[in-house]
Amino acid sequence: MSVIDIIDVKNRNVLESLNLFIDKMNNLVVSKTGISWEDDKWVMDSVAINFTKMIDKPSNNELMISDFMNFAKAYITHEYPCKPNRLKLLISALRCFEHVLVKMFACGNICNVNYSVLDEIIAFIKKRYSNTYVLKINKELKNIVLFLHENKLTYKSIGGWKSSIRNKIIYDGNNSNKLPKEKVLHIFADIFSQELTDIRDIFTTSTFVLLMSAPSRISEVLSLSANCMFTNRTKKGDQKWGLRFWAGKGFGGDIKWIPSVMVPITQKAIDRVMDSTKEARQFTKLMELDFRSFHEKSKFKNYNENEPLTIFHVCEVLYNKSFSEKECKKLLKRLSLKFYDNAYSLKTLWQELQKRLPEGFPWYNKERNIKFSDLLFLFFKDTFHPKKSDNRIEIYIPKGHLFQGNIITGRKKSNIFRRHGYKNENDGSIYFHSHQIRHLLNTIAQRNGMTEYELAKWSGRVSIKQNRVYNHVSEEEILEKYESLKLMATNYSISEAITVRDPVSRESLLSLNHSAVHKTEFGYCVHDYTLSPCERFRDCLNCSEQICVKGNFDNLKRLKERLSDTNELIDITIKNTSENESQVDKDRWLTFHLKTKERLQELIDILESKHISDGSFVRLSNKSYSHLSRTINEGKLLNHRKENIYVKKIN
Repeated sequence: MSVIDIIDVKNRNVLESLNLFIDKMNNLVVSKTGISWEDDKWVMDSVAINFTKMIDKPSNNELMISDFMNFAKAYITHEYPCKPNRLKLLISALRCFEHVLVKMFACGNICNVNYSVLDEIIAFIKKRYSNTYVLKINKELKNIVLFLHENKLTYKSIGGWKSSIRNKIIYDGNNSNKLPKEKVLHIFADIFSQELTDIRDIFTTSTFVLLMSAPSRISEVLSLSANCMFTNRTKKGDQKWGLRFWAGKGFGGDIKWIPSVMVPITQKAIDRVMDSTKEARQFTKLMELDFRSFHEKSKFKNYNENEPLTIFHVCEVLYNKSFSEKECKKLLKRLSLKFYDNAYSLKTLWQELQKRLPEGFPWYNKERNIKFSDLLFLFFKDTFHPKKSDNRIEIYIPKGHLFQGNIITGRKKSNIFRRHGYKNENDGSIYFHSHQIRHLLNTIAQRNGMTEYELAKWSGRVSIKQNRVYNHVSEEEILEKYESLKLMATNYSISEAITVRDPVSRESLLSLNHSAVHKTEFGYCVHDYTLSPCERFRDCLNCSEQICVKGNFDNLKRLKERLSDTNELIDITIKNTSENESQVDKDRWLTFHLKTKERLQELIDILESKHISDGSFVRLSNKSYSHLSRTINEGKLLNHRKENIYVKKIN
């Protein structure tokens, strides 16, 4: 009988799985990327990927060991398509794996990866790279480990491994890089208040105002529609304003409401942008027409569509103005059009203009039913170029880099701060990023008590878990807020036995500290069953965790019926008690029902009181036995005994 080595069989299966994966990616790479598997250098999305070893000198281009190179090619094929920056991180992470495997095993078999290999890789990248790059490459290392584990491509399990690299960024109030400086806010406010003429300043300050109106990403603001301002009235009749957004993180389209103090400023910013983009929007709407409609709208509708036009006519069609011959040639040359007579007819000119339109025109986003002409930020090409004039036959939709480029520091080119003479106190440049405003608005909302759900909805997030990244409220602020709330809390008493709180909604009642709230015969039970089971089964009247609602007449009626039944039972019991039996006041049953009668009478008096408004909550205190009180009393007894004080315990 032959002996089977289970470990050997398992290792062979692992190696077979690896080879199957590599073969599958080998067959897929040509159809997926159009790259030959045998090439040692791949180019993906303009990113050159060299399958070379970890090198210290640029001249050293030694190739990876063949068995690891095959895995590296297969893994990159598996992860593609991805962002170009990630491709660079992928090859760097794979080189780290190959370097350590060769060092420890003298081969590049990825199946040899274990805890020791992974720890050695972490130590290696910490020593080799900067802290910022370590954080980036660590993410890809963890992705590779997860892939190897899920596909069982290692001889030893690595599912329990955790990277020792932690992101040291703490999101609190002291995280200055995440929140804008107060000085920056004042600078933008000062610039926006001026009569601006520079289109760059109008664009930058208006974008800033829209970012301050509601927590948004720069891409969301720059894709706002021209009619983005939305108004509605509340149930109380107050008018509220909002912006129609399409969220960039999965939430979809929604209205983000604007704080009332920001409404006039937001409207002014929108008006400025609309005025600056008026001509570009007119041109875009004209280009949406077919040639027949275009011909009818043109000043030259009496011209034959194939009749040759002079350069004067062409410029008049494009600019709606008359120019000299010299100016016409200069303008047409600027637009890369033919600058001599009879080069175009009205139809061929329209065809030339159609060629200059962006791909997909007239739709900017067909799925969301947004046309280019609907966009708020719609400009002519080269509008923001410091030297060139506007290209009046091509449209331009600004992206986030235009805004950031106009405020970025450390460059010789002019930005909005330099143009208006602003510097830091030490004559240094001012740091600001568009996403800081989103962090600022979220922090202000969290400081002022906005719920996690409301904050996620206002910010356009699909999950409330994403809120925590924007939470810069420090622990000290939270404690300070808690203490202030305790001081502000005002409860008032009707008698020594009850506490009545101000009327609140039933929804507020159902959210008291925990979710275990039950309806009882006379009110609501707010006992927390996660701490202990019910200690007063079927005895809610004598429980301090029952809340009765003033104004609930059905419950009041049941309380009166219970009082009547209790009185009747007590009368019968007293009447039938024999003189030979134990004293009445010592009878346990009768004592209990007399106490119940007393609580019923007090509760009914309170619920019928004219001094308590309907909707108020009433909860009677209770000093009778409970498991919690027993534990507390025994603790006190133990402390007394330690102090050598004699205590007589009464059961």
